[in-house]
Amino acid sequence: MPELSVHVLLGPEASIVSVVETIPEITVTFGEEGLLTCAYERKPYAVYWKFLSDSSSIDLLVVLDQYYQVGKRSGPGYDAGRYNVTNDFSLLIHDVSVKDEGRYICEVSDFETGRVFRNYTNVTVTVKAIRPLVRVHQCGSNSPGSVNVTDNPKASCMIKTIPDQRHVQLDCFVEGAKPQVDMFWMDNTTLQDLSNGTFLTITPGKREGTVDQKLTVILQVSEFQSEDDYFTCIAEGPAVEGISSVTVGINNVKPGVPTSAIAAATDSSSVVLMVVVVVLVVLVVVVVVVIIAVLLCKKYKRPQDRTEDDRPVDIETGTLLSE
Repeated sequence: MPELSVHVLLGPEASIVSVVETIPEITVTFGEEGLLTCAYERKPYAVYWKFLSDSSSIDLLVVLDQYYQVGKRSGPGYDAGRYNVTNDFSLLIHDVSVKDEGRYICEVSDFETGRVFRNYTNVTVTVKAIRPLVRVHQCGSNSPGSVNVTDNPKASCMIKTIPDQRHVQLDCFVEGAKPQVDMFWMDNTTLQDLSNGTFLTITPGKREGTVDQKLTVILQVSEFQSEDDYFTCIAEGPAVEGISSVTVGINNVKPGVPTSAIAAATDSSSVVLMVVVVVLVVLVVVVVVVIIAVLLCKKYKRPQDRTEDDRPVDIETGTLLSE
């Protein structure tokens, strides 16, 4: 229910009760427009919106004239283009920033009596986290064993363990949020909250008034329930639009195959591949040399003139025959 500010007049005006209605607490979003309502049941002489800063000084933002020049707006905040007053006396804040957080006062001077009535609204500014709202560092890394999965409905990415690996570390981030969000890791297989095995790190964000949060969990590979296990990082709060999450799958390579054996097999495969490549290169060189030799022979071969010994001979006389 809105908090009401009630002023009772004495004397001839004792029957007049004027009420300024505002909402005591509201939340607005960084970069968007904020609307602070102010309702007055009688005709006002003027409506003033003021801001109570941290230094306890009250700054005039905008004035709505309802007597001399009805509907005219003025004031430092209005002239700067940051604030405006609607026809129903509500305050409009353009392009909300973190500095807009604080107490706002709606002040109304009554047209008939000249008396002043007021009420307030405390404004909290929410800054949405940088997108993606929740991310896991290991899903974006290029380290061996990290495999991105785009067609797996269960997980944003899969991380493959190596034989004899003892643990897997997952780091979940929410960056540039205000206020701080609630974060926790959940085991999708057992549906258990892993809060006991996590630790949270909070550092100042790049944007004013925001924080960066990192929730780390260290998982024991020996405790995995199946070949593929899934874990979800969940964040809750207005900075992540209520609730946001990301799921990571871990493909657990069963122990029993020594790492040295895998390395030896890899080395053997490399040697065989190298030998095949060398043989192919030698064959190509031989074929090229043969082709070049044939072409050169054809190019330099010349037809020889026929000699007398090549002319036909009469068998009976032994004389050369003319052609």
